[in-house]
Amino acid sequence: MHVTYQNPTQLMFGTGTLSRLGETVRAYGQKALLVTGGGSVRRTGTYDRAVDSLHAAGVELAECNGVEPNPRLSTVARGADIARREGCDVVVALGGGSAMDAAKVMAAAVYYQGELWEMFPHGQSRRKLPTQALPIVTVPTLAATGSEMNGGAVITEEESKIKSFVVAPCLYPKAAIVDPELTVSVPADQTAYGICDLITHVTESYFNGIDGTPLQDRFAESVILTAMEWGPKALADGHDIEARTQIQWASVVALNGWVQAGTAGKKVPVPIKKLAIRQIIVYLR
Repeated sequence: MHVTYQNPTQLMFGTGTLSRLGETVRAYGQKALLVTGGGSVRRTGTYDRAVDSLHAAGVELAECNGVEPNPRLSTVARGADIARREGCDVVVALGGGSAMDAAKVMAAAVYYQGELWEMFPHGQSRRKLPTQALPIVTVPTLAATGSEMNGGAVITEEESKIKSFVVAPCLYPKAAIVDPELTVSVPADQTAYGICDLITHVTESYFNGIDGTPLQDRFAESVILTAMEWGPKALADGHDIEARTQIQWASVVALNGWVQAGTAGKKVPVPIKKLAIRQIIVYLR
């Protein structure tokens, strides 16, 4: 067994931690590019609370909103252009996995030399990984992808319809503010999809054909069992803050690299993952 593990992201987890956003961001810069997805963060009041915290700390804002699910390369380019034009020195992602993934690549695109699509493996091309990025602070509003605390991002190139990924040390957020209160307004269907997502991340390393990692296997099993135990409770009562907290914590742990430490190997075939997700949805119902 050989393990190399590094996660430089500072994690602030717990109800009410959104109030720490302003002071956290101010430690990294004076003007932030605020990246958001659809309108849900505004409808729930999360956007206003985040902006109030940032302004109270003296942080100026430029914004890139409307990041779509499966964020497009053109959206990333738009955000990077805004950051350059406005002189932003830090990037804040407020939303789900798409907003966080897009924000990471925007932060790197500010410095990137070359075509943005060169960051990502596609076809026979050799990718050129980013080596520098603006500081990133993530605030997830959905328990699912775990993007708030890892150095990966998934982007779609719209012309070719190719969906690809990039993993680089510079894409790790400097800080992640994970407040379970921000997830109480998430609809039941999206909550269920998020639970399926986090379980899938864990099963990819669990069913990898590698022996000799019993401790990591136990960690993976604990994450899955936690999601299966508390998921139905969160679906039955979206305002059950304890259930939301346990699911949010499972999401953070699922893909911050710790469960996967020492387990690099074969990935689970897509058909098996789809079958597993269908069975999980049946269980949650």
